[in-house]
Amino acid sequence: MVFNSFLSGDGDADRSPRLIARSKFPTHELTSDDVTYQGAGWLCRSKDTENGVRPESFWGEEASELAERLQIERPAVDGTSALVVDFRDPTRDERPDLDQLADEFVEASVKYFWPAIYRGDLKVEVETPDETVEADVDSVPAITPFVECYSSRFTEEEQLENAGDVAGLDIPLSVPPRADGSETPDGTVRLAARLASPADDDTYLNTVALFRGAGMVVKYYDQSRVAFGDRNFYGVLAAGEARTDHPSSESDEEIDRFLRFAEPPEHDEWESTENLREQYQRGFRTAIEDMFGTLRDGLRHLLAKSNGGTDALSDSVLNRFPIHGSGAPRVRNPPDLSRVFEIDSTSRFDGDRWVFSGRVEPIVDEYEGWSTEISLTSIGEDGSRYDDVAIETLSVEDEDVAISFEEDTVSVVADSTTGEIRFEGSSYATNENDLLSGDVGETQLEIRAELDSPEGDR
Repeated sequence: MVFNSFLSGDGDADRSPRLIARSKFPTHELTSDDVTYQGAGWLCRSKDTENGVRPESFWGEEASELAERLQIERPAVDGTSALVVDFRDPTRDERPDLDQLADEFVEASVKYFWPAIYRGDLKVEVETPDETVEADVDSVPAITPFVECYSSRFTEEEQLENAGDVAGLDIPLSVPPRADGSETPDGTVRLAARLASPADDDTYLNTVALFRGAGMVVKYYDQSRVAFGDRNFYGVLAAGEARTDHPSSESDEEIDRFLRFAEPPEHDEWESTENLREQYQRGFRTAIEDMFGTLRDGLRHLLAKSNGGTDALSDSVLNRFPIHGSGAPRVRNPPDLSRVFEIDSTSRFDGDRWVFSGRVEPIVDEYEGWSTEISLTSIGEDGSRYDDVAIETLSVEDEDVAISFEEDTVSVVADSTTGEIRFEGSSYATNENDLLSGDVGETQLEIRAELDSPEGDR
């Protein structure tokens, strides 16, 4: 591999370009001597250090002349050009011919960089001795449904009816404060789904393409468990600076930064990383888990078949989504509870049991007392309810409340002096395959709250 770079910023940037090359071979011996050579080889300048000789890049005019000889010249703008002089795929018995290799480069470029190519931020050309092929989003049928989904992501439709339909909604993402204490604005990422048709290429069926402003698909997130019957789909989660076609908002920019630090070196996941730990205060793991949990609930809402005007998901789930803005779901006939309680919750499967936590708080000024019931319910792939999942443990921070276990429901009763209840708990140990077998998709945490008003109403 040969690398030719023009650096940005001060200092060494004034010495650009910078060139270095490295080869990696098996350990070997040459017939001309009895020396055993290790696999790493360098095209570089050698530099003596306290720890021995180390490779150092060529700089300036010397690097520029060498780049021209190696056919890896580049414009004098910030960035890096990389040249693969030779490569053998160890998983293949035979090398592909140039035309086949060129096709594979085009397909891989479009598969992982179609958002940047579609937005005009990236141009990829693959050149062989016979022709030059430009990677175009229309050249790979497998990603066509994702492109259509992204182009129509701000549709006002909230549920999918017919093959080819696109529906979308906003997924909230609460970014924790930065490590230096700076507050961060809450924002949203955009989820959209397109109902599959028989004519579609099904290579990435029932997956969600995750990407942010860089325009690279971080992952095709498998959500096959959400699909049911003939409700197969393709989805996109456009985050950060990729969420909108207009200038990014402050929250979009912060979300883009947050998710960039959530990517490991391979850039193939959004997860808790050491970079997040260094850049943000506690809560970053929960923020990512909540985003993915709400994504799954959002997909169920988009895929649910219309049934006479009622939502397939409960109001407690729909209330997790913003109820304003382009393409956001609107809760029909919202109950009075939505005006007197604020409820936040999260749940996940932890290897052998479901663990959950949450907060319930009355947001009215006067009440005699209040109570909440907490339960876990299996949700079918079609959005319907299945059996309750028994809760084994539940604890709260406030010692002045009464907790009672009643079959599969836990009740917490508070008086007028209790402003909020924070709780955490878990189900009995079980096998994930048992929970997710048959027609059961996942388990949903349900919270119901009642308020005792001064007039005695509940």
